[in-house]
Amino acid sequence: MLAETIPMPWPHPAAPPATGIAALPVRSVGLGIHAPATVRRHADRTLPVHELILVEAGVLPITEASTELDIREGQWILLRAGMRHYGTRDLDDHTWFRWICFTCEPAAMLQGPTPTGVAHDRREIATVFARYLADRDEDRLTQQAADAYTTLILHRLAAPDSWSMSNDERLRRLAAQHIAEHLDDPDLATATVAAALGYHPDHLGRAFRTDANVPITTYIHQERVDRARTLLRTTDVPIDRIAAAAGFRDVRYFRRIFVRHAGVSPSAYRSVHR
Repeated sequence: MLAETIPMPWPHPAAPPATGIAALPVRSVGLGIHAPATVRRHADRTLPVHELILVEAGVLPITEASTELDIREGQWILLRAGMRHYGTRDLDDHTWFRWICFTCEPAAMLQGPTPTGVAHDRREIATVFARYLADRDEDRLTQQAADAYTTLILHRLAAPDSWSMSNDERLRRLAAQHIAEHLDDPDLATATVAAALGYHPDHLGRAFRTDANVPITTYIHQERVDRARTLLRTTDVPIDRIAAAAGFRDVRYFRRIFVRHAGVSPSAYRSVHR
């Protein structure tokens, strides 16, 4: 006779219930990337669907109804169906953002002030977004998968900084958020991140490496190369401008770091993935 299997309780603290945008039952409509220097100002329009925008670099000056907002790197805004929105000022040459359009019920969940916030786990969001794009571009995307990807992105945007995490993980997350918000700064380094967070560089370095299994410098290079990959795949921006948008002063140094992490030169990567 087979031994009886007794279900055991999940040993970790339960995640809090979804709230805000993470609780929306969605039907995904589409997504894309607004590349740098493609359109000078966000369009003046009223959409029949909701548009979620996550700014990855620069500033998006935008007005919904009568509310004027500056959405900065690492922040998101949810532009609601049936409400006029428009760009308030011209975009700079480095501003770019991800967008997803969807519908949801009930519409009353999106009444009130324009929903905005700071994105959590931007690296994970970028990974989910890339998988959604890949499935779409390879003609293997189902509506159910599109809805699931969109729901997951909403959950990651609204996820709390921590439910139960070690001090090393908390510090690593703070550092990663600062890095994401200042990735185009060529002076970004362990010392500048530590100074911004109020920690000694050695302490931050040890905590980050313990939790992430990579040094901060390597992580910064990985993030910069990831940004460059996205721009190479999705834009025709010259390589020297992509280097600057990814935080490199010297395009030759950018090429060397890119080859180290991607295995090919930026131009070769673009030719294969365009």
